[in-house]
Amino acid sequence: MSEETIRKPRCLAEMARSTERRASPMQVAALILDEAVDELWRCTSHISQERCAIHNLPEAYSG
Repeated sequence: MSEETIRKPRCLAEMARSTERRASPMQVAALILDEAVDELWRCTSHISQERCAIHNLPEAYSG
């Protein structure tokens, strides 16, 4: 992970903080990831749910 990628959530967390609310860089990163996954899911909703099922993922059986 680049230094820039680490720096941005830190900066955003600082901007979101107030005397009543604390925000951590991890919370910011989790929120960004959650929103990105939701958006990607909406954009790919035309793909069959069966195609996305875990039994179709070869890596699920490795180990």
